[in-house]
Amino acid sequence: MSDGVMSGQTPEAVAHVETLREARNGGEPHLILRRGEPDSRSEARCDEAESLTRVLAKLAEKTSSARELPQLFAAVHEVLCEVMEARNFQVAIHDPESDVLSFPYFRDELAHAPVPRRLERGLVDHVLRTGKPLLATPEAIGTLIKQGVVELSG
Repeated sequence: MSDGVMSGQTPEAVAHVETLREARNGGEPHLILRRGEPDSRSEARCDEAESLTRVLAKLAEKTSSARELPQLFAAVHEVLCEVMEARNFQVAIHDPESDVLSFPYFRDELAHAPVPRRLERGLVDHVLRTGKPLLATPEAIGTLIKQGVVELSG
């Protein structure tokens, strides 16, 4: 091993901590760095982190000029549309005192903005009741419907 690169590996390979070993000349512990091939999971995490950083920077830039909540919600929607399909997007606000759910920002290709209402058995209502995030894939929604936890309204 010369200058930390093992035979057959490129200097650009990711450095990994291999182990803490005793040095041959005196027995004092030292850290040995081994160069290894990049781990695809590490690369994916780096790509995700870079993407998230770009999105957050763009979100900060767009939302900093918003003077009112509707402008802020529209800016968030615009940035999300750049990174994922988000043609349909809503912001729901729950007032715990009155138990009313309102929709100050609502964009949907087919539906109209709902009027303020008490909590029911929709997906948003489920998230509010459980306090847990929900990745609402078709499978997850199907499971919740089968369990009788939610009812689709649209």
